[in-house]
Amino acid sequence: MTVVIVGVLAMGGVAWGGFATIMTGLVNNTFDESSYIIEEGTVASFFNGDTTTHNVTANQKGPDGGALFRTGNIPRDQAADVAGTQFLDADSYAFVCTIHPQTMQATLNVDDGPGEPVPRPDISLKVKSKKLAKVVDSGRLQVKVKAAAPTRAANVELKAKKGKKGITKGKSVNVAGGRSKTVKLKLSKGGEKRLADLGSAKVKVQGTVDFGFGDKASKKLK
Repeated sequence: MTVVIVGVLAMGGVAWGGFATIMTGLVNNTFDESSYIIEEGTVASFFNGDTTTHNVTANQKGPDGGALFRTGNIPRDQAADVAGTQFLDADSYAFVCTIHPQTMQATLNVDDGPGEPVPRPDISLKVKSKKLAKVVDSGRLQVKVKAAAPTRAANVELKAKKGKKGITKGKSVNVAGGRSKTVKLKLSKGGEKRLADLGSAKVKVQGTVDFGFGDKASKKLK
């Protein structure tokens, strides 16, 4: 098992030492080191050399409401990218394994050179449907999703409501940076009932995107 040592790098006048790959395996249910270091704009890596499953999960929350960076649960002798680290500014970020939070705690140090953080995904929404009767008859609500350049918006989760009640089934889409996509959200059975026989209805759509900035849109259908 090979450990890649970065050595000592300077950030903001402070010298940092650390390891490039987050690893486990030297002692059960611990990270091998207390700190790790990457450059801005890069994706950290995790190798689980332990005898049981672990993960890497930031203590801090991101704009999507999830951990600022994270992996899934990684089995023994498996490797994974630590998603979300490419968006981090130069700073220090605490993380844990949520399966063993008492014994598995460490810090990810992000150095400010020579790269730059990848811009976070940023979406905007617009309700394209106009006629309530058409939405009810087709069972579809059309929503335009646009992703700001240059970053691809991955796993955009869309849902629509009337008031506080959901009216559509969940939908997940991917949109390339700088591009847009019109999505047809399928009405749920409850949604069909809530919209049927109405003369007009105000619908609200919410979209979230992994590690990025979501959006909301509303429109009165007549």
